[in-house]
Amino acid sequence: MTIQEPTSGADSHAPEAQALDRLMLEFRPALTRYFVRRVKLKDEIPDLIQEVFVRLLRRDDSTHLESVRGYVFETAHSVAIDWLRRYESHRRGVHETFDTQLHGGAECATDQLLMGREDLECVISALMELPERTRAVFILRRMESMKFKDIAVRLGVSLSTVEQHMYRAMAHLMSRLREGL
Repeated sequence: MTIQEPTSGADSHAPEAQALDRLMLEFRPALTRYFVRRVKLKDEIPDLIQEVFVRLLRRDDSTHLESVRGYVFETAHSVAIDWLRRYESHRRGVHETFDTQLHGGAECATDQLLMGREDLECVISALMELPERTRAVFILRRMESMKFKDIAVRLGVSLSTVEQHMYRAMAHLMSRLREGL
């Protein structure tokens, strides 16, 4: 294996740059194989390999490790786990790219926007007419996606009380929306 010469003799980081270049030459093929077996999106592999080397560069003494190979693959394992967590938390596997043929490319007409705003104002107005607890139940259920039993615990009421408040809120909102149409 050859070590590349630094481009500038005045570079104070030349030894670190040479060591990193040597590590990149030595481990890039093995890291590529490592990530191919573990990552769903193959176009992410170059970024993951780069992240391994960035983390190695952040470590001041990576060239003086007793087992550089072990540290490189331990770092690669951490990078793979971090990538998987991001992948799962962002639900990237279920995203669909925007396609104007499928999703339509036409802009909303101004009258549709105004009607939507009027409907929203009607819903907000109807929500504000509700008693505070009924409004809280509706918001916790519909906007915070809380379960009825969790709402009951949070508000210190029974499950049936939460269900009654939700029923009242829905009936009131439906009545007000019908009046608005």
